[in-house]
Amino acid sequence: MSNYHLPKILSNVGYMYKVCALPKEGDAKIFLTSTLEDAKEPIIIYSSGGNNLMREVGSNPYAINRDYKRRDIRPNYNYTLGKINDKRTLNKVMLGIERNFYNILSINSSSDIYALGIYVPYKLTNEEMKIIQELVLKYNDHLISLSEKYHVTYIDTCLIGNMYNRSKTNIHINSKGQIALALEILNAIYNNKFVDIKDNIKEYSSFDYNSKGSVGIMDKTLKDMKETKNLALMKEGYERKRLEEIADEHRCEYAVFDEVQKTLTKRKKRYTSN
Repeated sequence: MSNYHLPKILSNVGYMYKVCALPKEGDAKIFLTSTLEDAKEPIIIYSSGGNNLMREVGSNPYAINRDYKRRDIRPNYNYTLGKINDKRTLNKVMLGIERNFYNILSINSSSDIYALGIYVPYKLTNEEMKIIQELVLKYNDHLISLSEKYHVTYIDTCLIGNMYNRSKTNIHINSKGQIALALEILNAIYNNKFVDIKDNIKEYSSFDYNSKGSVGIMDKTLKDMKETKNLALMKEGYERKRLEEIADEHRCEYAVFDEVQKTLTKRKKRYTSN
C-alpha cells in the first residue's frame, strides 16, 4: 500500500476524478495512510464496491436497459447475465472489500468504519431488471456479513435511494437525498460515539506501507492494465473486448494519477525555489 498524498476533500462524494486532477496547494504534505495511522479515533465512510461490482459484470446502470432490449443482436447483456450467475464475480468484489477493511484496521485498529450499502436506481426497478435487483440484494447481504465480522457499521441506503432517486436518467440520489444520507451517517456516528460506545474487539496485524505516493498507485494501476491486456489475449469474442475495455479504464486511471504526480512535482519545485 502506498502512503498516498491527496486532498482531504477527496471524501466529497462524486468528485474524486476532479479533485485528483486538480490538486490544491499543500496537498503534497498530506499523507492519508500515515494520517490514518496517527489518528486517535478516525472515522471512515466507506462507499466503494458498487462501481467495482458493475465493472465485474461488464455493464453499468446507464447501459444495461439498452443492452437488455438489444440482447438478441448484441452479446453485452448475455455476457452480463453470465457474470452475474457466476458466484465468483460477487466473491471477487467482496474479497476486495474485506481486504480493505482488514488493511484499514491493521493500520489503525481504532478506526470507526461506516460502510454504505447500495440501492437499486429507479431506472432499474422494472421487471426486466430483476436480475440486477437480486444482485444488489446479494451484495448488501454480503456487505452486512462482512460488517459484522469486522465490527463495521453498515448503513442501509435502500430506503433513501427509493425516496430520492426517481429519475430515469440519473442513478444518483438528489440533493435532498444527500442530506438524508448525511443525517443517517451522523446518527450512526452519534450512536457509536455517545450512546452505544464500541470497543476495540480484535487486534490486527501490523501493516507495512511505502511512501511512493501517487507513483506507487501508478505502478499498481499500470500492472493491472498489463495483466488485463494479457488476459484479454487469451479470450475470444465479447469477453476479450470487455477485458480490453477494462484495460483501457486502467489506462485512464493511470492518466489521472499521472496528472496528480505532475502537478504535485511542479508545485514542490515551486515551494523549494521560494
